[in-house]
Amino acid sequence: MTTRRTKPAGAYVGKEDAFQRTAIARLRQIGKEQGIDSRAIMHIPNGGLRNKKVAANLKRQGTVAGYPDIMVFEPENIKATAKRNAFGSRLSGLAIELKVWPNKPTDEQLAIHELLSLAGWRVVVCYSIDQVEKEALRYFDAR
Repeated sequence: MTTRRTKPAGAYVGKEDAFQRTAIARLRQIGKEQGIDSRAIMHIPNGGLRNKKVAANLKRQGTVAGYPDIMVFEPENIKATAKRNAFGSRLSGLAIELKVWPNKPTDEQLAIHELLSLAGWRVVVCYSIDQVEKEALRYFDAR
C-alpha cells in the first residue's frame, strides 16, 4: 500500500533555483540579525545538469552527491539547546534540503542526511520559505 503524501502548506511554486536564491537570502538576513557571519551560510552546488565530462571531473575532485542545498556552519545557539532540553548535545550545524512539491529527497540524499544527523547536525527538508524561516529562527533562537 502506498502512503499518499500531502502537499505542505505554502509549498513553493516555481523553479528550485529561484527557491534556492530566496531561501539563502532569507537565511543570511536572519543570521545577520543574530550576529552570524554570512560566510557561514552557504549553498552546496551539487545540483544541476552537467555533461558527463564535467560530472566525472567534479567526482574526481571530491564532490559527493546527496548533500543538502544549504548548510549553516555555526553551532546551535545555546538558548535553542536549552529549549530542546538537550544539554550536552548542542547541534553542530544546520542542513536544509530544499524541495519543490511534489519532489522528495532521493535515497542518496537520505543517506547523507543520516550521516549528518549522526555527526550532530540538524537536517530538515523544506518545501516553503516559511519552513526555511521557521527552521532558521528555531536554530538561531531568534524569537
